Amino acid sequence: MQNQISKETIDRSSKDAVVKQISKHFTEKIKDGSLPPGSLLPSLRELSASFAVDIHDVRDAIELLREDHLVKTHKGCSGGTTVLAKDEWKRVALLFPDTEFGHWNSIYKEIVYFMNVKGWTFDLLTHHGKLELMQQHLKTISNGDYAGMIFALPMALLRQDDEPLGELLASGFPMVSVGGGLNCWTVDDRLYECGYWGTKYLIDQKYKKIAFVGCRSYNGEVFIDGCRRALEEASLDDFGTGYAEDVEFAIKILTNWLNLEKQPDAIFYQRSVHGRHCFQLMQAKGIEIGPQIGFMALDDTTFHRITAPSPCVVRRRPERLGQKAVEFFLELVRAPRKERILQIEQFNPKRYEVELSIQPGRSACGRKKRNLIYHAVNPIPTVEEQLLEYYPPCPPMPPGFYQG
Repeated sequence: MQNQISKETIDRSSKDAVVKQISKHFTEKIKDGSLPPGSLLPSLRELSASFAVDIHDVRDAIELLREDHLVKTHKGCSGGTTVLAKDEWKRVALLFPDTEFGHWNSIYKEIVYFMNVKGWTFDLLTHHGKLELMQQHLKTISNGDYAGMIFALPMALLRQDDEPLGELLASGFPMVSVGGGLNCWTVDDRLYECGYWGTKYLIDQKYKKIAFVGCRSYNGEVFIDGCRRALEEASLDDFGTGYAEDVEFAIKILTNWLNLEKQPDAIFYQRSVHGRHCFQLMQAKGIEIGPQIGFMALDDTTFHRITAPSPCVVRRRPERLGQKAVEFFLELVRAPRKERILQIEQFNPKRYEVELSIQPGRSACGRKKRNLIYHAVNPIPTVEEQLLEYYPPCPPMPPGFYQG
């Protein structure tokens, strides 16, 4: 039965009745083809005048259409509400620091694979730790083209009370954070524990003056907090902490430390792309890694194949982190908007802590222990060509992952 309404026939017995009638009216027009995909609906003001109802009731009716994925609404001067084609709404924004290096590349590939399996399209937006890029991408995402967002943002630079991130959170926009720090659904990659267990390993190797190099673009403060916790438990002081956003500055920090009369016993790098270049600099200076100065870097890269033994690179493998982010996101999209808003208002979003394996070097024993650091000798510590050798993710990905 057609739900043809006008300002004379509309039932005004309650606000809900008005909203449902307007929503049903446009739902039927969209489904019977009267409003084909791409059609522009009248403005809120025009609809309010046409039906002689409050503009807020019209806005709520359009919101019901959006929840049913029948229309999308754009903000700004060129804004408006347009009709969507079937499954056109299945589009997600991936907002990441970058996808060039091991950790984020692994997560990105997992997300892409599982999103493709579920029939979703996506846009990758990279911010490289730059605040202006983050703000620009967030404004783009809030314009209405996306059904939601999976993201990783450095909380030292961007807080949840900032605009437009705060608006997206408050609106119930489906958002899943990789990492911690935000009051939204979160998959924690455990940077804190990686820093803690890595530092604990260095302490177990009898190093006492340990320096750290974090990266704020990758939530380096969380990593450093874990490192400092391990120092506190051992009653040791922080020899020095530096934050490097690029290789050049990481080398500058290292050079300054090496020029000190009292050098650090060991250095722990958050990013192996920084550690690799600094390792090569120390090699060029004839510094013995291990006996003369301890060295460790944290990342999912092949750098662990060329580092010197004892200690060397810590590898972190958050198991199925990308898959869990996708599962969370699809669960959020299915939930009613009011329920999503209520979860945020009650500070009760769901969080998932991934399983964590941390291993220095290339393990010869083949064993894995949860949350433990242990030493494994790298038999070929200086073969640069091994950087080019592919090291498959752990655990094995499903068929088609590498092509996806």
